[in-house]
Amino acid sequence: SYILLDTSKSMNYASEGNIRKIDYATTLVAALGYLMVEQQDAVGLALYAEKINKFLPPKATKTYLLEIYKQLSGIIPSDKTQTASALNSLAEKIKRRGLVIIVSDFFDDI
Repeated sequence: SYILLDTSKSMNYASEGNIRKIDYATTLVAALGYLMVEQQDAVGLALYAEKINKFLPPKATKTYLLEIYKQLSGIIPSDKTQTASALNSLAEKIKRRGLVIIVSDFFDDI
């Protein structure tokens, strides 16, 4: 399974006094990653805005999950959202069929 996380500038938004969208998103991705590894399913992570900025191929180990958490903790939202471009890039990297989960606000140009 692959989790594709939008790290564009629009994900930095939070209404007054509330949590940013990127914080909700990283919490969701961390929880999904944990559940997948607990089920002994491999999970990969792709962080994107205008392009894929970071790609971690799927693995099913708890130590690898720590690497995913490390990547999630250092995100600084920037650039525009280009979901279609990121999906095309991810499709080129994927060697086998699998589940792709997109976590985004989809604030994207069509």
